[in-house]
Amino acid sequence: MAQINVRFKEGPDHRTHHASGVWGGITPQREVVATFFFEQQAYPQGLVVQLDEQGRPTETERLGGGEMVRELLATVVMSPAVAHSVGQWLLEKAQAANPSPPPAA
Repeated sequence: MAQINVRFKEGPDHRTHHASGVWGGITPQREVVATFFFEQQAYPQGLVVQLDEQGRPTETERLGGGEMVRELLATVVMSPAVAHSVGQWLLEKAQAANPSPPPAA
């Protein structure tokens, strides 16, 4: 049987992201699109801070913010076969990391 050596190399734009979730769908060409996002509360536009007699700051008001923001980190477009393979791989890794699956909703 023939053998091929495979080496992994990070591309120049490679980054590691924490993903809170994924959003996507199917393109008109029947490819799968997955956009990974990080979800967090929006930062306020500003703060009102008062200083006490000793000069210690105390926040008294937040200006704006409060809504949830989904920062889009990376979009992956793949064939259905690759999407299926990636999905299977993710399920296997999730099972290995947490052998007791969460209860069904």
